[in-house]
Amino acid sequence: MKKLFEEFPPVSTEMWEQKIQQDLKGADYRKKLISRTYEGFEIRPYYRKENLDDIPFLNVLPGQFPWVRTRKKENNDWRIRQDIKVVSIEEANEKALDILMKGVDSVGFDFSGYEGEISESVIERLTKNIFADIVELNYTAVASPVALSGILTALAKKYNRNLDKIRGEIDYDPLGDALVHGKLPQDYLHTVKEMIRASEHLPHFKTLLIKAKHFHNAGANITQEIAFALAQAVDYLDFLTDMGLSLREILPKMKFHFAVGSDYFMEIAKFRAVRYLFAQIIKAYGLSEETCEGIHIHAETSSWTLTLYDPYVNLLRSSTQALSAVLAGVDSLRILHFDAAFGKENKTAERLARNQQLIMKHESYLDQVIDPAAGSYYVENLTLQLIQSAWAEFLQVQEQGGFLQALYAGTIQQKIKTSLSTKEQDLAKGKLAILGVNRFPNRNESLDSEDVLPESAATAAGTDIETLPVRRAATAFEKIRHQMDIFASQNKRPKVCLIPYGNLAMRRARAQFAGNFFAVAGFEIVELQVDHLEDAAKEVAAIQPVATVFCSSDAEYAALPQAVVQAVKEHSIPVIAGYPKEALDYLRDIGIEEFIHIRSNILERMEYFVSLSIPQ
Repeated sequence: MKKLFEEFPPVSTEMWEQKIQQDLKGADYRKKLISRTYEGFEIRPYYRKENLDDIPFLNVLPGQFPWVRTRKKENNDWRIRQDIKVVSIEEANEKALDILMKGVDSVGFDFSGYEGEISESVIERLTKNIFADIVELNYTAVASPVALSGILTALAKKYNRNLDKIRGEIDYDPLGDALVHGKLPQDYLHTVKEMIRASEHLPHFKTLLIKAKHFHNAGANITQEIAFALAQAVDYLDFLTDMGLSLREILPKMKFHFAVGSDYFMEIAKFRAVRYLFAQIIKAYGLSEETCEGIHIHAETSSWTLTLYDPYVNLLRSSTQALSAVLAGVDSLRILHFDAAFGKENKTAERLARNQQLIMKHESYLDQVIDPAAGSYYVENLTLQLIQSAWAEFLQVQEQGGFLQALYAGTIQQKIKTSLSTKEQDLAKGKLAILGVNRFPNRNESLDSEDVLPESAATAAGTDIETLPVRRAATAFEKIRHQMDIFASQNKRPKVCLIPYGNLAMRRARAQFAGNFFAVAGFEIVELQVDHLEDAAKEVAAIQPVATVFCSSDAEYAALPQAVVQAVKEHSIPVIAGYPKEALDYLRDIGIEEFIHIRSNILERMEYFVSLSIPQ
């Protein structure tokens, strides 16, 4: 039998490169085709089989050390998690039973709004008719985590549950939470030790979390997420072994919580890389490959990428994020519902979030194939690059004395802030797109509420550690647009006029660009349809817009009549859509004040135009 494609001659890398150079027609190869990631390494335009030559883990099978391809051996199943705010014990139990009948098999009970004492009877009522050896039960924001550890063991024995099958977690990560709250709890290591001891009869129940999601949601890049999570884990291992616990006691109780962002292939590589590196760390502690249990990972879709405006787009974002996590083989996944940024419960949104995972599992069968990215030239190289860059970052933290020392010194915070600043600059210039916010906003949408955009909390007085609060990428843009919405709720919404003329293709493209540019701030966009520029100037006088944008080709800008510009300028700020280098001096001479183009700082320009529109 003939092999597929054998009639085609092989094409060497040199031949590909020659063809690319030919098609580039002298353009700079690196500038055009090589992209640089936020993690600091380069992405090639294509990868070939030869790019796998230096990959050290290609022959590793699923379930084998170092678990690049996950700990799973038979399938890629994962748990579908949904969290419940606990205010009333009975209502939380009722909701848990309801969602368990709708496909959820991992329930998180969030006690952050609960004011009562957490006793054995409370937990018994909360989990009534829930079989703990079938359903994963997780507890968040618990005031007495040690007591709860003991309660869960006592209840499991009382109801004769199979202790080996009980899975779940108590959310306790004092080192990670210090980045958010600025302080470490008193005797936190003693608390961790007691939780481990109190739950020792529940071998698969986790009582020590590594919440790497804090790094992501504060603006860290993926290299930093991995490195800081590993450094945090090593601190816990060192501290707790010094207190007399063994690695075999600590490791089964440890679980990593990662956020999963929108860089699709990079996120797949992230989970593969962190499994590999954690395996190497555990091996360095002296455990044999045969006795290493591996890393347990819970993923949660990114709150950094959530938007208030055009919130249904969040469904698309969380779908691709969840897909990355699932294909990478996480153990459990929580999808934040599309309007989670509003901070309110919404049954419809929660149902959609559940169904996103159910479709992936029961219609797309993504639970059937382990590590489908294995062997991909691109993903395998991304994995290796993340391993190398994260390990270098991890070693830098260790040289400072470990995670906690670096946290007190502010090094970790500074690194994350540098990463955040780079992303914010790209967001402001539109290089990093947020659909519905800084790219293609919904012009008919508005938010009138005064309390939808709370300020990010700064480090509070009296804290020991500089805090980095959870952020959202869209916040700066949303504040500007929300300011416009509030003003428009009591006044006429400020307008921007577009004057398309001349070359049909260019005027359409630049009118669309200009309309989206100003719609980012919530301006009402009025596109004038006139035969003569002089007529457009008359319409501008009647409308009285904040700005008027001429939309045409560079060649036609060079012949823009001064009389038209001056007539517009009497009632509005004249703006050019584009940056015609050859005609800049002429346009400025005839009265053009602003140029908007793909290199413009959208955020900066919108702040300026909004300041002109709204009385300060």
